[in-house]
Amino acid sequence: MNSTKLTGLSCLFLLLFSLSAVTSIGQSADSSLAGAGNLRINSAVRVQIAPGVDAYSVDYNYAIPGKDSVYIAGLGIVPGQGHFHYLTSAKNLEIDDAQDGTPIVTRVIQETTVVAAKPPLTPNPSLITSSAGLNRNS
Repeated sequence: MNSTKLTGLSCLFLLLFSLSAVTSIGQSADSSLAGAGNLRINSAVRVQIAPGVDAYSVDYNYAIPGKDSVYIAGLGIVPGQGHFHYLTSAKNLEIDDAQDGTPIVTRVIQETTVVAAKPPLTPNPSLITSSAGLNRNS
């Protein structure tokens, strides 16, 4: 019975730790490109858009200093800094100079961790003890 309480609490702590880890996961641009611009992929979730056809639901921020506009494949000419969230079948994100097409920042899309469940919103009766220190299962 005590092992059940310990297992339940261990699972809860593990879940909370996983949630906090997911919020800090992101992919920033390679350090060799850091002077040219910043591209941070906040999340990249693999999805199936048709039978046998995979894509990514990507969410990212970018900022290219000194550029009023840049070219992002699949989107076209966009402001020099911003935030996007969309589906793409591309394997990487590339930000190019809007004028001459020179690559500024390229980043391979790597799938990020996703937690598929939230902690229960109602208390778990097996983890709650009465004021006498006994639970319902004892």
